[in-house]
Amino acid sequence: MLAANVVWEERAKPPHRIFFEIAPALGNGSDPAAEEPSAHPFLLAAAAPALAYGERRIAVEGAISPRLERGLKTALVTLSGWYYDGRAAPRIEAAGGRCPEVPAPGATTALMLSGGLDSLALVRRNRQQLPRDHPKSLGLGVFVDGFDINTPGSEDESEIVERAFAGVGRAAADQQLPLLRVRTNLRALGSNWPDEHFGAAMAAVAHACRSRIRRILFASGLRWEHAVPHGSHPILDRHYSSEGVEVVHCDVGISRVEKARLLGDWPAGLNELRVCWKGIGVGEPLNCCACHKCVLTMLALLGVGKLAECRAFGCSDVTPEMVAVVRERTPGRLDFLDELLEPLAAAGRMDLVAAVQERIDAAPPGSDEAASGWRGTRRRVARWLGVHS
Repeated sequence: MLAANVVWEERAKPPHRIFFEIAPALGNGSDPAAEEPSAHPFLLAAAAPALAYGERRIAVEGAISPRLERGLKTALVTLSGWYYDGRAAPRIEAAGGRCPEVPAPGATTALMLSGGLDSLALVRRNRQQLPRDHPKSLGLGVFVDGFDINTPGSEDESEIVERAFAGVGRAAADQQLPLLRVRTNLRALGSNWPDEHFGAAMAAVAHACRSRIRRILFASGLRWEHAVPHGSHPILDRHYSSEGVEVVHCDVGISRVEKARLLGDWPAGLNELRVCWKGIGVGEPLNCCACHKCVLTMLALLGVGKLAECRAFGCSDVTPEMVAVVRERTPGRLDFLDELLEPLAAAGRMDLVAAVQERIDAAPPGSDEAASGWRGTRRRVARWLGVHS
């Protein structure tokens, strides 16, 4: 286990001890026994919260990477511009000075593997396109216990996490991908999760596993032209790299419908899909079929003709009434709704085309201008519905 105390100087908050507990990797008999202590995972874990809470400095014990220091300064300035009107970013102080990091011998390309559509589609694409001995072929998946199971501290949390891990493990094993489990409490540091903290938190986990990881892939949730400010972002995540651990934000050019099509040709991944962030009870399906993430994913699978084959959800169809749950109207969400229209129409589900269009029409004035690619939607839908304007 790696652990450190976070002490606040400007904000009246009690010290917080954060940790990374790293289990042996499933499916890898040569997994290293322990990680060497490093300041990097703790620096990354504390950086966004320090900005949010108005800390003037981040002082760490030990040495830090010059590349990571430069990148983190850029990331903090970016986050400050997005969320804090250009507030001065905290300066970084390192008691041990600056020292370039050397990649660990035998470290591999890894992937943050939650079991969601984005990460599973990336596994599938990587396996289809690269031979196993290629240096960028995936050699490790990383499942984080402490990020997205939305029942922190509850009696049910352990049972739900175990089922989620088991499902991801089955999908990874099908692709002969060793799976590493990391338990951490660093989410408790974040003031706004995941809007500001998420990318740096994932990078912190990767740096905590630097003896295993040379290159870590984050599966993008949005295409580049739709990417709005967020804690994990294509222009942000690369700045969390050191000389020894490279952070790569992947698949910014692939739509979620394309990802659903990729997953549809992989039964083991399709049946272990877990997208839900809603609190789930003991023994209940890990996907509730009612929240916006579930409904949007089911619509994509339905559009590519794979929802009926997917055992990950407790229902095999989507009704127009279910679409009403999609209420968030960010540009990225509008564009995802837009891209659902054509496959749903091709599948003959004009009832769902109309329901999705209703959600688009419900967006506040101006949202269509903010959402790249949204213009022209009414005209396309009018054609599919046989309506002329």
